[in-house]
Amino acid sequence: MNIWKIGADGSGLRQVTAGAGDDAELDISADGKRIVFSTLRENIGLAQLDLQAKPGQQSVKLLTTDPARNQFGPSYSPDGKRLAYFTNFKGAENEAIWVADADGSNAVQLVRDERGSIFPAWTPDGKYLVYTSFVASAGKGEYRSTPISGGVPQTLTQAGFGTADVGRDGWLLFLGAKGQVEAFDPGDRKTRTLGTLPLAEKSPLPPRWSPDQHSIAYMVLPSKDDDSNAGLWVDDFKSPPRQIFRGWILWFARSPGNEIYLLEGKPDLSAVLWKVGWNGQGLARITASIPLLYNLNYQRTIPFNLFDAAPDGRHLAIQTQQVLEEHIGMIENIR
Repeated sequence: MNIWKIGADGSGLRQVTAGAGDDAELDISADGKRIVFSTLRENIGLAQLDLQAKPGQQSVKLLTTDPARNQFGPSYSPDGKRLAYFTNFKGAENEAIWVADADGSNAVQLVRDERGSIFPAWTPDGKYLVYTSFVASAGKGEYRSTPISGGVPQTLTQAGFGTADVGRDGWLLFLGAKGQVEAFDPGDRKTRTLGTLPLAEKSPLPPRWSPDQHSIAYMVLPSKDDDSNAGLWVDDFKSPPRQIFRGWILWFARSPGNEIYLLEGKPDLSAVLWKVGWNGQGLARITASIPLLYNLNYQRTIPFNLFDAAPDGRHLAIQTQQVLEEHIGMIENIR
């Protein structure tokens, strides 16, 4: 992100700043000869959160340390031995799919092409990754599958720009263009509509399958202070949907057994990690904390932090933000 200068009539466009840092939040002196601005260079990587760490013990361990790349959307393999995620080199390439050992070692690039590839999810046998592939300029995408051993990705089904969850039977779960919940069976390659979410317009993220694949969970964002509809909901499409947690939910993931981890945001931009059963029982606050990621220059809607739970229930893979450079600059005698 750099500073540019242009005439009020649209002529004379030229670049003023350049470099690795993002230049923003500028101001011009009254005489027009000086400009001040902030320069920020940050990196989003992956870390492991130890859910069993005792108070005072180190609970977070960095898994990725490449300062030139951002890593997003961690997803544990079914056996917990590997971690898939998507990454980009800002301004130089589309998002690509990578796979590493669960401790972050032996990272390899699995998918990179002329399209953006985001949000990998494992098939139950751990042999394939399903991910969203899109062309940003077209505003639409499709779901693809690629073998972990390497090979040419295959298109599973055309879909809107969104992400998908994979159930125990390999079925894909995603939201349709009008808020309907869709399920794609890779066996017969047919898509079935399960139902429509009552508050689909407030549910920006796709639903997730329950462990038995008989119901789904989805989040609803608040539209006002103390919105009673905001929170986490469960729906089996046979009875009315049930709200199992009320609050501002930023992300959620299945935990081992019949439970869900969820991240609740607070007005002061702090976060609380909870665990609750699919039936709404057993709500418990987790002492370990996940930091919220938020930067006004990039994220102008809501804070976020994507995470996934390891199959053994001991760790979460989370995103972590590192500020590599942050200062204020000034240019004199602007031309």
